[in-house]
Amino acid sequence: MRSLSSDAAARVLGVDGRFLDNILARQARPLFRAGKRGKGRLIEFATLERLAVALILNRDLDIPVVRGLALAEEILRSPHEVEFSVGSL
Repeated sequence: MRSLSSDAAARVLGVDGRFLDNILARQARPLFRAGKRGKGRLIEFATLERLAVALILNRDLDIPVVRGLALAEEILRSPHEVEFSVGSL
């Protein structure tokens, strides 16, 4: 499976490397197998896609990243349109 270093992933996502590493270490831990931390960590493209959706939900709807990751999983797993509740808008 194709992957990027966490440093490259941070640049792709447009976030600071430390910010991404904090998300990976605290909120996105279930998305990773045991391994390196920091710049040496490899992030698979599928995980990068989930992180991108979660960060967009966080930025645009102020949804916490951990909840955004769960919603991203639902969105990306569904073969059809997805309706889900994100709270009052």
